[in-house]
Amino acid sequence: MTYKISFSCLFMAIVAFGFSGMASAKTNQTIAFSPASANISVGGTVIVTATSTSGLHVSLSQDSTTTNYCSFNRQTGLVTGKGVGMCKINASQGGNITYASAKAVLSIPVTQKLAQTIIFGAAPNITVGGTGTVIATASSGLSVTLTSKSPTICSFITNTNTLKGQTAGTCTIAADQVGDTKYLAAPEVTQSFSISQQTSNGGGNGGGGTKLAVTAPFDCATLASSGNAADDGRRAYIRLNCVSCHGQDASGGMRPNIQDESGDVGEAVNGEGAMPSYAGFLCPNDVVDLQAYLNSISKTTKFLDWDDQLEKIVSGTTEITKSPDRLLLAEWSAKFCDEAGLIYDGFSFQAGAGGTALSIGIYFSEILRERKWKARFARGGSNKYLVKMLEEGLVEYILDGQTFDLDGVRSMRDNPHHTWTSPFTSYNYHGKGNFSSMVDIVILGATEVDVNFNANVVTHSDGYLLHGIGGWQNTLFGKCVI
Repeated sequence: MTYKISFSCLFMAIVAFGFSGMASAKTNQTIAFSPASANISVGGTVIVTATSTSGLHVSLSQDSTTTNYCSFNRQTGLVTGKGVGMCKINASQGGNITYASAKAVLSIPVTQKLAQTIIFGAAPNITVGGTGTVIATASSGLSVTLTSKSPTICSFITNTNTLKGQTAGTCTIAADQVGDTKYLAAPEVTQSFSISQQTSNGGGNGGGGTKLAVTAPFDCATLASSGNAADDGRRAYIRLNCVSCHGQDASGGMRPNIQDESGDVGEAVNGEGAMPSYAGFLCPNDVVDLQAYLNSISKTTKFLDWDDQLEKIVSGTTEITKSPDRLLLAEWSAKFCDEAGLIYDGFSFQAGAGGTALSIGIYFSEILRERKWKARFARGGSNKYLVKMLEEGLVEYILDGQTFDLDGVRSMRDNPHHTWTSPFTSYNYHGKGNFSSMVDIVILGATEVDVNFNANVVTHSDGYLLHGIGGWQNTLFGKCVI
């Protein structure tokens, strides 16, 4: 006897058997929220996502009983606080033939935003043309925005809290903090203080067109004439404190050389240009006497003695450190580079200025010399140590962005393997001429670093400026810095 079984019946039977056989073997799954917990204030937001241990898609929805407390965007996962209460977000995963279904709830407390206040530090003492720092802090710890309510009297240097005195008067500064998802905006507070004229005392700074205040009036009756107008003019020149701006011999200082400029005295003492007005300070013969004094001085042109100036060109950061701790740090850094395989025949490096960085270059020299290797190129800031490596044959080329001493200047002039480069291209990581992606090792100094290639180069921990950033931001981006 022959039995015929259709394929469809056989398939249905197998599937039915399989389903019934697997029904009791489904694996449990769990749902995890990100963030695992949260709390927001009214108007605050948080983005909520959820995943399951099965890897299957999780659906999110808002508990319908909590719509007075929050709103929920299912497409973006954005939860926004509406009122004080408990917001609930439901998560569900329906399961499949392998995993059982799962549910979870994330409860998010919604609270009122916190109030914050702003207080000013001590008012700075600023004179016309001078600067000072305005300090204001918010109780929330958020950054405070400062603005001048009297910009013609005082104004902030762009993107800083440094205030510059413009003219004498009352300076008023406003401090604001707009708040965030946790804090309300702070009430605006103001601080007012005086910008005073700078008293001229023989050593003031009157740069940038600042008008210096003149000295107190004299009793002209007590000033006996010497009988020589030029001599009396010299005395007036000193008495009126012209020395502080124009120099002891009127040859110039913060203000121009005025030797033999007698024709301008009358206009100048009445407040011409950047000059203060001397009205009420002059004795009857002062203008004539000043003219006689200036006429008695022959104007001379002064040239620099370059032989005398050469030593002043040299940077103070081009000597290797003598500190045992820093020398040990330099040695360990060089050994680290060596053990990491970064030093090889034909590698490239940059060693910045500064005693420790220069010392690392010395240890590089010892390694290259011992193994008879040669670096393909070294990136400068050049100095006598790098020039010595080039001349000894330990480096094939110096690609120079700046020279720190006269040895570097001489080498760039005489050695065709020492060539100049522009930092505007070589330090631009996104440009075609950059070196950041070509240099194997960059040794630079910093005050703070971490393992994620973040560094603080500009300030000490006390907030004082250290120096410029140099090539740091580009070599960090290229991840080639030690």
